[in-house]
Amino acid sequence: MQWIYWICGIGLAIAALVACFIYLPSMQRAEVSTGFSMQDLVGKIGEVTVAIPAKGGYGEVLIKVGGSFTNQIAGSFSGEPIPEGERVVIIKAEPHTLYVSLFDVVETRKG
Repeated sequence: MQWIYWICGIGLAIAALVACFIYLPSMQRAEVSTGFSMQDLVGKIGEVTVAIPAKGGYGEVLIKVGGSFTNQIAGSFSGEPIPEGERVVIIKAEPHTLYVSLFDVVETRKG
C-alpha cells in the first residue's frame, strides 16, 4: 500500500517541475503590459472628449494605447481652441499634460 504514496508523491513532484520550468515561463512571456510613459504618446492620434479652449486652457483627449484607451489632460499646441469630437495628433508631452494639434488628413485621388 505504501507504493501508492510513492507514486502519488513522484507524480506531484513531476507536475510541480513541469509547472515551474515549462508552464510559468511561457505565461510570463504572454503577459501584456498596459503601462506607458507620456513620451510614448507623442505622434499618436486621439479624439478630443472635452473641448480644449484657447491658449492656456485645458481639455481632455482619448488615445488608444495598446489594447486599451486612456484619457489625458491636453492643451492646444498652437493656442487655438479645439472643439470636442475633433481628431488630434499629440505634438508634445509633459509629465501631466499633452499638447495637441488638429489632425488634418489630406486625400489625394489618382486620375
